[in-house]
Amino acid sequence: MDENREDKHHHRKGVGADLILPLMAAGYAVYYLYTITDFPWEARINGTFIALVIWLLVGIFLIRTALRLRRGEVTLRATGILQPIAKLPVRVLFVALTALNILLIPWLGYTLTVMLFLLSAMWLLGVRDVKPLVIIPLAAGSVGYVFFIVALDTRLPKGSVEWLLQWLF
Repeated sequence: MDENREDKHHHRKGVGADLILPLMAAGYAVYYLYTITDFPWEARINGTFIALVIWLLVGIFLIRTALRLRRGEVTLRATGILQPIAKLPVRVLFVALTALNILLIPWLGYTLTVMLFLLSAMWLLGVRDVKPLVIIPLAAGSVGYVFFIVALDTRLPKGSVEWLLQWLF
């Protein structure tokens, strides 16, 4: 019986890598709340609500992970980050693409960078069907434009798309 227990101990799943995105989301919620202090009260309430939902979900995830750690089912090793090694170039390119997107927002504007990022990310992740490559980025950019720029009048960077569409709204 001790042999089975020891074997199970050595083959526990490492969940350290699974904590990266939830902790980043919780940190982003803090950053977002810090940056919207000058926004209209409606935007602050919406931002606060979204931050609370993020913190609740991350809290549930962390409690669940802590219980799994306590039961000995998992470890905090970050075993999933580099495995499988064949996927590592795609992961690195995705991080670079994200950084490029952030750098281009001031020049291209919010709407166009969202559309280009989604298109290029989907392509990088293997989507080759033209229909979703067009519809998803176009829909996300359009919804983002209408919601954030038209409805909430946020101070997102404006580019050529925003300047062309401003006469509509």
